Amino acid sequence: MGRYMGFVSMAPQAGDALARAVLSIFMNMEGSSWQFVFQAAGTIAVGLNIPLLLFVRNYPAEAEKAGEIGKTRTGEEKRPFGERIGKLLRTPLLWIVCCLSGTLYSIRSIFLLYSVTFLQDRYCYTHHANAMDLCLSGSRAASAAARSSAVYTVLGCLSVLIVGELKDRMDKHHRGLVLLGFIVPLAVVLVVLWWFAHTLTFAPSVFLIGCIGFFLFGPYKLLGGALAVDIGGKSLKATACSLMGVFDNLSAVIVLFLKGFLGQDWTLVFMFLSMFSFLSAVCAA
Repeated sequence: MGRYMGFVSMAPQAGDALARAVLSIFMNMEGSSWQFVFQAAGTIAVGLNIPLLLFVRNYPAEAEKAGEIGKTRTGEEKRPFGERIGKLLRTPLLWIVCCLSGTLYSIRSIFLLYSVTFLQDRYCYTHHANAMDLCLSGSRAASAAARSSAVYTVLGCLSVLIVGELKDRMDKHHRGLVLLGFIVPLAVVLVVLWWFAHTLTFAPSVFLIGCIGFFLFGPYKLLGGALAVDIGGKSLKATACSLMGVFDNLSAVIVLFLKGFLGQDWTLVFMFLSMFSFLSAVCAA
């Protein structure tokens, strides 16, 4: 089950990595503009959806049979919804997992949105230190940064697959060890970025961004795919996932507001993200 969860969960990351690699080509074309890049992205998206419309069914035939079987209600499901949701909300583990999910999601959001900006800054620092402003305004640095940032989601895909495999092989009581095994190195990498943000050259920066993706995506995907079911059961797993989603979005709003306030001060940005990772490790423990 975990292996299949991994394959399904890695789809957004694989698409993100492919989009970064492909669109970076358009960014580097002579006379290209953001309007041109957006038009290219839209055209590719429409082209990818044509085979879906022609060949993919709304649901597999087996789903109808499964739906008939699933109509039988268990004893837990026969209890009033208010009673079940009250019991869920009184579960301390739910709020710990929500906090863990929110902190990981906020770190994930920053790197999805700003890894290109950080790598562009490091590219210009490495290759054009004497003309940083001119380099940052050019398309070559943006293209190189976008192309290299794909390592973040590529290694994120690998992380999701590994965590899915570990989920199948390990007892559910040991999932906390899996989380810690990824989150502790994540905190270490963020501390390295915090200490050396303004002295790192381009290649080490790309490597560290890839490490962030590898140590971050797997644990985050495990929370919604496995722990939500453990906490909410079959009858309330969607509710548990929804509460985790609320914490995710609230945390992302806070950290994005903080990033806007801090601007391009990467040292402070990575300092706060390191603190978020420490809180994640505490929750996972």
